[in-house]
Amino acid sequence: MPQASRPDRAGRSSVSLRMGIASMSGKLPAHVFTREESTPRFTLRALTAGDRDEFVALVEGSLAHLSPWIPMLARGASPEEFFDTELERTLKEESARHSFRRIGIADERIVGMFNLFNCSSGLTLTADASWWVARPYVLRGYATAGVRLLLRHAFADLPEGLGLHKVMAMIAPENLASLKLARALGFRPFMQEDHYVRVGDTWKRHECWVADSLAPALTEVKPPRGIDRPSLRSERE
Repeated sequence: MPQASRPDRAGRSSVSLRMGIASMSGKLPAHVFTREESTPRFTLRALTAGDRDEFVALVEGSLAHLSPWIPMLARGASPEEFFDTELERTLKEESARHSFRRIGIADERIVGMFNLFNCSSGLTLTADASWWVARPYVLRGYATAGVRLLLRHAFADLPEGLGLHKVMAMIAPENLASLKLARALGFRPFMQEDHYVRVGDTWKRHECWVADSLAPALTEVKPPRGIDRPSLRSERE
Protein backbone atom coordinates (compact mmCIF):
# COMPACT_ATOMS: atom_id res chain seq x y z
CA MET A 1 0.00 0.00 0.00
CA PRO A 2 1.22 3.56 -0.59
CA GLN A 3 3.31 5.12 2.12
CA ALA A 4 1.44 7.86 3.94
CA SER A 5 3.01 11.27 4.16
CA ARG A 6 3.02 13.25 7.34
CA PRO A 7 3.04 16.98 7.97
CA ASP A 8 6.34 18.60 8.83
CA ARG A 9 6.80 21.25 11.49
CA ALA A 10 5.64 23.96 9.11
CA GLY A 11 2.39 22.09 8.55
CA ARG A 12 3.27 21.08 5.00
CA SER A 13 3.10 17.56 3.66
CA SER A 14 6.52 15.93 3.29
CA VAL A 15 7.40 12.83 1.31
CA SER A 16 9.74 10.21 2.68
CA LEU A 17 13.36 10.46 1.59
CA ARG A 18 13.19 7.05 -0.02
CA MET A 19 10.19 7.97 -2.16
CA GLY A 20 11.78 11.27 -3.11
CA ILE A 21 14.98 9.63 -4.27
CA ALA A 22 13.06 6.95 -6.15
CA SER A 23 11.04 9.53 -8.04
CA MET A 24 14.16 11.42 -9.10
CA SER A 25 16.69 8.66 -9.72
CA GLY A 26 15.64 8.05 -13.31
CA LYS A 27 15.99 11.75 -14.15
CA LEU A 28 19.37 12.51 -12.62
CA PRO A 29 22.56 12.14 -14.71
CA ALA A 30 25.04 9.53 -13.54
CA HIS A 31 27.99 11.06 -11.71
CA VAL A 32 31.35 10.04 -13.18
CA PHE A 33 34.33 9.57 -10.92
CA THR A 34 37.77 10.44 -12.23
CA ARG A 35 40.67 8.12 -11.52
CA GLU A 36 41.77 9.81 -8.34
CA GLU A 37 38.39 11.02 -7.06
CA SER A 38 37.52 9.61 -3.66
CA THR A 39 35.11 9.65 -0.79
CA PRO A 40 36.35 9.99 2.81
CA ARG A 41 35.74 6.28 3.36
CA PHE A 42 36.82 4.53 0.20
CA THR A 43 38.79 5.22 -2.98
CA LEU A 44 40.64 3.48 -5.80
CA ARG A 45 44.21 4.22 -6.78
CA ALA A 46 46.97 2.68 -8.83
CA LEU A 47 49.30 0.11 -7.30
CA THR A 48 52.85 1.37 -6.66
CA ALA A 49 56.14 -0.23 -5.67
CA GLY A 50 55.73 1.30 -2.21
CA ASP A 51 52.64 -0.88 -1.60
CA ARG A 52 54.65 -4.09 -1.70
CA ASP A 53 54.95 -4.91 2.01
CA GLU A 54 51.33 -4.08 2.83
CA PHE A 55 49.96 -5.86 -0.26
CA VAL A 56 52.02 -9.01 0.36
CA ALA A 57 51.01 -9.17 4.03
CA LEU A 58 47.36 -8.69 3.13
CA VAL A 59 47.37 -11.48 0.54
CA GLU A 60 49.43 -13.79 2.74
CA GLY A 61 46.86 -13.47 5.51
CA SER A 62 44.00 -14.23 3.12
CA LEU A 63 45.42 -17.05 0.98
CA ALA A 64 42.76 -19.59 1.96
CA HIS A 65 40.06 -17.01 1.19
CA LEU A 66 41.52 -15.81 -2.15
CA SER A 67 43.14 -18.88 -3.73
CA PRO A 68 39.92 -20.57 -4.91
CA TRP A 69 39.09 -17.53 -7.05
CA ILE A 70 42.42 -16.09 -8.23
CA PRO A 71 44.05 -18.35 -10.85
CA MET A 72 47.61 -17.22 -10.15
CA LEU A 73 47.34 -17.96 -6.43
CA ALA A 74 45.57 -21.25 -7.13
CA ARG A 75 48.56 -22.30 -9.24
CA GLY A 76 50.82 -21.83 -6.22
CA ALA A 77 52.27 -18.37 -6.85
CA SER A 78 53.53 -16.65 -3.73
CA PRO A 79 52.06 -13.34 -2.53
CA GLU A 80 55.33 -11.69 -3.59
CA GLU A 81 55.03 -13.09 -7.12
CA PHE A 82 51.39 -12.04 -7.25
CA PHE A 83 52.33 -8.46 -6.30
CA ASP A 84 55.16 -8.30 -8.85
CA THR A 85 52.84 -9.48 -11.62
CA GLU A 86 50.07 -7.02 -10.73
CA LEU A 87 52.53 -4.12 -10.53
CA GLU A 88 54.11 -5.02 -13.88
CA ARG A 89 50.68 -5.23 -15.52
CA THR A 90 49.68 -1.89 -14.03
CA LEU A 91 52.78 -0.14 -15.35
CA LYS A 92 52.86 -1.72 -18.80
CA GLU A 93 49.24 -2.08 -19.85
CA GLU A 94 47.59 1.11 -18.66
CA SER A 95 49.59 3.54 -20.79
CA ALA A 96 48.24 1.73 -23.86
CA ARG A 97 44.70 1.67 -22.36
CA HIS A 98 44.75 -2.12 -22.31
CA SER A 99 43.81 -2.26 -18.65
CA PHE A 100 42.81 -0.24 -15.61
CA ARG A 101 44.05 -1.86 -12.40
CA ARG A 102 43.36 -0.33 -9.00
CA ILE A 103 43.69 -1.21 -5.33
CA GLY A 104 40.85 -0.31 -2.98
CA ILE A 105 41.82 1.97 -0.11
CA ALA A 106 39.72 2.40 3.04
CA ASP A 107 40.99 4.40 6.00
CA GLU A 108 44.43 4.47 4.32
CA ARG A 109 44.60 0.65 4.19
CA ILE A 110 44.56 -1.66 1.18
CA VAL A 111 41.42 -3.79 1.29
CA GLY A 112 41.41 -5.44 -2.16
CA MET A 113 41.88 -4.96 -5.89
CA PHE A 114 39.56 -4.04 -8.78
CA ASN A 115 40.62 -4.56 -12.38
CA LEU A 116 39.55 -3.94 -15.95
CA PHE A 117 41.67 -5.81 -18.51
CA ASN A 118 41.62 -7.14 -22.08
CA CYS A 119 40.23 -3.76 -23.14
CA SER A 120 39.27 -3.98 -26.81
CA SER A 121 39.22 -1.25 -29.43
CA GLY A 122 37.01 -2.90 -32.03
CA LEU A 123 33.50 -2.08 -33.19
CA THR A 124 32.20 -2.81 -29.68
CA LEU A 125 34.45 -1.53 -26.91
CA THR A 126 34.59 -4.12 -24.15
CA ALA A 127 36.71 -5.21 -21.21
CA ASP A 128 36.84 -8.01 -18.66
CA ALA A 129 36.48 -7.22 -14.97
CA SER A 130 37.76 -8.93 -11.85
CA TRP A 131 37.84 -8.00 -8.20
CA TRP A 132 38.77 -9.34 -4.80
CA VAL A 133 38.59 -8.16 -1.19
CA ALA A 134 40.80 -9.61 1.53
CA ARG A 135 39.24 -11.68 4.27
CA PRO A 136 39.35 -9.06 7.08
CA TYR A 137 37.35 -6.61 4.95
CA VAL A 138 34.50 -8.70 3.53
CA LEU A 139 30.87 -7.81 4.26
CA ARG A 140 31.68 -4.12 4.75
CA GLY A 141 30.49 -2.83 1.39
CA TYR A 142 33.98 -2.35 -0.06
CA ALA A 143 33.49 -4.82 -2.92
CA THR A 144 30.29 -3.09 -4.02
CA ALA A 145 31.88 0.35 -3.76
CA GLY A 146 34.94 -0.74 -5.72
CA VAL A 147 33.08 -2.39 -8.58
CA ARG A 148 30.70 0.58 -8.81
CA LEU A 149 33.67 2.97 -9.22
CA LEU A 150 35.21 0.55 -11.73
CA LEU A 151 32.08 0.60 -13.88
CA ARG A 152 31.78 4.37 -13.71
CA HIS A 153 35.31 4.73 -15.02
CA ALA A 154 34.74 2.07 -17.66
CA PHE A 155 31.66 3.79 -19.10
CA ALA A 156 32.80 7.41 -18.76
CA ASP A 157 33.75 9.05 -22.07
CA LEU A 158 37.37 9.58 -23.01
CA PRO A 159 39.62 11.06 -21.77
CA GLU A 160 38.15 10.92 -18.24
CA GLY A 161 37.20 7.25 -18.60
CA LEU A 162 37.62 4.37 -21.02
CA GLY A 163 34.48 4.94 -23.09
CA LEU A 164 33.54 1.25 -23.02
CA HIS A 165 30.22 -0.21 -24.18
CA LYS A 166 30.23 -3.45 -22.18
CA VAL A 167 32.06 -4.92 -19.19
CA MET A 168 32.12 -8.67 -18.72
CA ALA A 169 32.85 -10.65 -15.56
CA MET A 170 33.51 -14.39 -15.50
CA ILE A 171 32.19 -15.70 -12.20
CA ALA A 172 32.30 -19.25 -10.87
CA PRO A 173 28.79 -20.55 -10.02
CA GLU A 174 29.88 -21.31 -6.47
CA ASN A 175 31.15 -17.76 -5.91
CA LEU A 176 27.88 -16.64 -4.42
CA ALA A 177 29.17 -13.33 -3.07
CA SER A 178 30.34 -12.14 -6.50
CA LEU A 179 27.15 -13.33 -8.17
CA LYS A 180 25.07 -11.36 -5.68
CA LEU A 181 27.22 -8.27 -6.20
CA ALA A 182 26.99 -8.52 -9.99
CA ARG A 183 23.19 -8.72 -9.89
CA ALA A 184 22.98 -5.77 -7.51
CA LEU A 185 25.07 -3.56 -9.80
CA GLY A 186 23.12 -4.34 -12.96
CA PHE A 187 25.13 -7.13 -14.54
CA ARG A 188 22.99 -9.67 -16.39
CA PRO A 189 23.80 -13.26 -17.37
CA PHE A 190 24.97 -13.95 -20.90
CA MET A 191 24.90 -17.71 -21.10
CA GLN A 192 24.86 -18.70 -24.76
CA GLU A 193 28.03 -20.69 -24.25
CA ASP A 194 30.13 -22.09 -21.44
CA HIS A 195 33.29 -20.31 -20.36
CA TYR A 196 36.18 -22.10 -18.73
CA VAL A 197 38.93 -20.48 -16.66
CA ARG A 198 42.04 -22.30 -15.53
CA VAL A 199 42.19 -22.21 -11.73
CA GLY A 200 45.17 -24.09 -10.39
CA ASP A 201 45.54 -27.33 -12.33
CA THR A 202 41.91 -27.58 -13.42
CA TRP A 203 39.59 -25.77 -15.80
CA LYS A 204 36.43 -24.55 -14.09
CA ARG A 205 33.21 -23.46 -15.72
CA HIS A 206 32.39 -19.80 -15.16
CA GLU A 207 29.26 -17.84 -15.93
CA CYS A 208 29.55 -14.73 -18.07
CA TRP A 209 27.86 -11.63 -16.62
CA VAL A 210 27.61 -8.43 -18.67
CA ALA A 211 27.16 -4.80 -17.67
CA ASP A 212 25.97 -2.60 -20.56
CA SER A 213 26.68 1.13 -20.64
CA LEU A 214 23.20 1.88 -22.00
CA ALA A 215 21.19 -0.30 -19.65
CA PRO A 216 21.00 2.13 -16.68
CA ALA A 217 20.05 5.09 -18.90
CA LEU A 218 17.40 3.42 -21.06
CA THR A 219 15.15 1.95 -18.39
CA GLU A 220 12.05 2.51 -20.51
CA VAL A 221 13.22 0.03 -23.16
CA LYS A 222 14.38 -2.71 -20.82
CA PRO A 223 12.70 -6.08 -21.50
CA PRO A 224 10.04 -7.20 -19.02
CA ARG A 225 10.90 -9.62 -16.27
CA GLY A 226 11.44 -13.14 -17.49
CA ILE A 227 13.32 -11.99 -20.60
CA ASP A 228 16.79 -11.55 -19.18
CA ARG A 229 18.77 -13.58 -21.71
CA PRO A 230 18.88 -11.77 -25.08
CA SER A 231 19.81 -13.66 -28.19
CA LEU A 232 23.37 -13.53 -29.50
CA ARG A 233 22.10 -11.56 -32.48
CA SER A 234 20.42 -8.88 -30.35
CA GLU A 235 23.55 -8.69 -28.20
CA ARG A 236 25.65 -7.76 -31.24
CA GLU A 237 23.23 -5.33 -32.85
